[in-house]
Amino acid sequence: MLKRTLHSFSHAMKGIRIGFREDLYFRIQVAMAYLQLSVVEWLFVFTAIGLVLTAEFLNTALEELCDMLKGTHDLHVARIKDLAAGAVLCASLCALVIGLSIFLPKFLHGPYGSDLGLTCKRARLLKIRPDEHGTPRR
Repeated sequence: MLKRTLHSFSHAMKGIRIGFREDLYFRIQVAMAYLQLSVVEWLFVFTAIGLVLTAEFLNTALEELCDMLKGTHDLHVARIKDLAAGAVLCASLCALVIGLSIFLPKFLHGPYGSDLGLTCKRARLLKIRPDEHGTPRR
């Protein structure tokens, strides 16, 4: 039993190594894990991912069902598929808004605040320093 479990674990680890070596998006997601996110931010990210994946699964299932029931082109089937694809698009746009609202400030200001972000270089070039309230002052 233990030997079989360890064998399965080694296959899973091999899969992770392959994913990290060959899949750009896997590496991006691992890099995102190093961003400092609060528990609430993680909940929103996981909810957005779950929303999109659920919509994709339902869309695929609905398309398969429509194709199974009606093999030929039908206007009602086309309308059902369009509505399901619209639901996926809606979920994806919501996830995009959530992702941008969480990750964009982290990329612009850094995970530890405005002193480590991309805007820091521009601020130094312009000799802008924040005051005690964080408001930029020259």
